[in-house]
Amino acid sequence: MLKSGEEKGHFQVTGHSAGSLCFELNLKSQPHPEPASWIDDPDAFVKVIEIHDWMTGTNGRLHLSRSYELTAVLMEDWFASSLGYSFATLHLSDGALVPTVNLETELGELPSSGQTVQARLSVLRVGTSSLKLGMAVLRDEKVLLQTRQVVVFVRHQDDGLASVPIPGPLAERLKRVQVSAEALP
Repeated sequence: MLKSGEEKGHFQVTGHSAGSLCFELNLKSQPHPEPASWIDDPDAFVKVIEIHDWMTGTNGRLHLSRSYELTAVLMEDWFASSLGYSFATLHLSDGALVPTVNLETELGELPSSGQTVQARLSVLRVGTSSLKLGMAVLRDEKVLLQTRQVVVFVRHQDDGLASVPIPGPLAERLKRVQVSAEALP
């Protein structure tokens, strides 16, 4: 069941899946989000992305739903290129899924079609079966969009989904690139 509500520019959606997982989306819009403390993480995965027409709405700016798709693609690219652990391996060999259970987004100006942006991803926290990631989209060092996202490693069980530990080799790689505690709020 989905519920939504608005409060002082804050939008929240909460839901429950058949596997008893919950997810939460928090969206806050402001002219220029204050850069998060982890933005300059030297271990961040960085990817340059060109905004294409198919990614934009009728106003020519990146559509909000495409920004969430962008974070998913960024995470998949990061797994494969930086961690050497593709989603295919994770899903097919390990039988694990990584749904988002919490997503907080600070939204400033969305980029326009034809613009080039820099997407950055940092590991904020590594748990036993979950990860907290920080992702940001910047243009000319100005933060356009930043998110904090929690994903949980799960497997299908007879009665739904159950959390499972992050696969050992992957957990070790993640801990090596985790942002230092001093850089976190």
